[in-house]
Amino acid sequence: MTLVSAPPPADWGTLTPRLHAGDRVCITHGLVTAERAPIGIPICPHCRQMLSTVRTDRQGRITGFAEPIPPRCAGPQQHPLGARTVLLGWRACLCENTRLGPQGHRLWSCRRCRELGRPQESTVQSWPPCAGPDGAAAT
Repeated sequence: MTLVSAPPPADWGTLTPRLHAGDRVCITHGLVTAERAPIGIPICPHCRQMLSTVRTDRQGRITGFAEPIPPRCAGPQQHPLGARTVLLGWRACLCENTRLGPQGHRLWSCRRCRELGRPQESTVQSWPPCAGPDGAAAT
């Protein structure tokens, strides 16, 4: 069995001047080629944490980093998600899947389904999936 090691942590001091609008970055590994999680968000191929997208102004200066959202609702209609249609949340958890990352799960809840009175459990998505015994955040 061959073990593949992850690259060393990113040196943000030298990496930041080379970033461009739309680049996908991992907080730990820096600029990476994204993989897709089952829920459709970009994730790091090394640590499986979700990636952020570089945002810049017209002069090319970095203005921030944007979190991804799943492209579709988890509800029965599978309608598209976008700005103002999703509520962001976070739930603390110490399961196996969060030990290397943020010690919790990012949650996305569909506002449209919530307004229609659909059960919240059927329209909430999370990353990383919960590996705990209750699986409450499983996707």
